[in-house]
Amino acid sequence: MTDNIYRHDGTLSAIEFARKVAEDYDARDICEPFAIIDLDVVKRQLDLWNIALPSVKPFYAVKCNPDLNILRALSANGACFDCASVTEIKQIFLDNLAKGNEIILAHPIKSRQCIEYAIENGVTMMTIDSVEELRKIAGVTKKAKLILRIKVTGFDALVDLNKKFGADDVTSKLIFHEAKKIGVKIYGISFHIGSGVVNCRPVALSLANARKLLDYGRMLGHPVDIIDIGGGFVPTSNTEFLKIGHFIENTLSTCFEGVAVSVIAEPGRFLVTNAQYVATRVSQVVLKSISEDIPESYSIYLNDGVYGSFNFVLTEKRKATGYPLFNEREGHMRADIWGPTCCSFDIIEVKFSHFSPIFFKTYSTQNPSYLQNLKSIFRLIVAFQHLEKVTGYCILTVEPILYVCLLTSTGFTLQMCSTSLQQRFGRYRTRFWDMGNDNSIITHAKKKLFLSLFSYKGSLMQCPKEDLCLLAHA
Repeated sequence: MTDNIYRHDGTLSAIEFARKVAEDYDARDICEPFAIIDLDVVKRQLDLWNIALPSVKPFYAVKCNPDLNILRALSANGACFDCASVTEIKQIFLDNLAKGNEIILAHPIKSRQCIEYAIENGVTMMTIDSVEELRKIAGVTKKAKLILRIKVTGFDALVDLNKKFGADDVTSKLIFHEAKKIGVKIYGISFHIGSGVVNCRPVALSLANARKLLDYGRMLGHPVDIIDIGGGFVPTSNTEFLKIGHFIENTLSTCFEGVAVSVIAEPGRFLVTNAQYVATRVSQVVLKSISEDIPESYSIYLNDGVYGSFNFVLTEKRKATGYPLFNEREGHMRADIWGPTCCSFDIIEVKFSHFSPIFFKTYSTQNPSYLQNLKSIFRLIVAFQHLEKVTGYCILTVEPILYVCLLTSTGFTLQMCSTSLQQRFGRYRTRFWDMGNDNSIITHAKKKLFLSLFSYKGSLMQCPKEDLCLLAHA
């Protein structure tokens, strides 16, 4: 996917581009599915993160989507990387996307070969959650910057990673003592509340626990000064995420008052979810039931499924949402949507479809693709019945985007540029951040968020009709 970047002037949407690709595929009689990644969305999500969480450095979880163009876009805009394998580290280094100190090897269980490769290439920050892993790393090097991953429980997560990883309170203290005994230092505390947690309470509880262990480690002489709040952040509205960021920033200030710490995180799907689409071809539509008592029911067969791009349906029990790419939605119908394999688990959606009955009455094998917004791509490494490979394309705006936020006496408002600004910056496409009307968020943004972001990313200028106009190039 390295060279498949379509650069445009900012007027092309992902769906419009998907239609162009689908038409080209039809003309060349290509039937395989394809993916679209909107790199502008990736950049905007990273900007939103930096606004909402200015004190938390993002280390993108490469395993979420290791597409090279995504990695390049994030690297160019200041993100670091969370790697879990030698393969992921090599991918970062081969394209010179980060230095060793900008990567965390965030897998609590690593092979000796993985540890050796990381150390040889300057990746010293790595997580542990057991005495056994501590001793394994110590057998390779005493210079690793070890991050103790702790277990957090007591709440529901869509994907609960604490069932597999994380040291409880007793084990954490044993690790501190064993590290001191063998001459290895613990530099940080990390946790991961799991994916899909919709409230902030688990983060607050985890930070409070991390502070207790930080104090315990420092008492034993460990230079604990890194807090890793993990990932699991889901994409939401700008206003909602600003509230989340405000809560986390305040909790960090409270829990670590008077303590100098560096805070990092491992966002994955937050940065790339809304940027990803896949278009798959409808292979066949089959009428399954005809009855006077119940509506007609169909089975729709696609050429991509849960063993490919829709893996999240199988592993996370999340729903997929998709629409015909070239047809307007004219209603709904009863239909099961299946993937291409013979496996009965390869079902994407049950008894619901945005395809209309009219669409199927005129259906033929030449009907084009089914567009799906990928909530996240976590691919299973399987070769099930030789599935067709999903080719990927990226789209990217070539002209600068001008982000404009007006700060008035009543707070942040969503307004058009003044005439003078339009004349001066007319060549830029403008985007506006809607900050909402929550006074606490506005106060927080005044002090920490916008000024810190725009003071180094753009220019600050006075406007005749507004108190302050903050400008930044994407």
